[in-house]
Amino acid sequence: MAYTQTDLDRLERMVASGTLSIREGNTVHEYRSMAELMQALAYVRRELATQAAPVPRPAGGVFTFRRVNAAGE
Repeated sequence: MAYTQTDLDRLERMVASGTLSIREGNTVHEYRSMAELMQALAYVRRELATQAAPVPRPAGGVFTFRRVNAAGE
């Protein structure tokens, strides 16, 4: 699942208020403990950091070789 900044903001608000459950429309998000909520918050932060991290590109380029004889020609 791709998480969004909105998901992170929701979890941070829950931690700040000490709330373990929140209703969004017809969906209820409920955590068993503050420790579980903090784990979810850390997980979403890591996922967002991974999504934002640049994808490493392989080093590459074009190389040309020229055969040179013993006289340097």
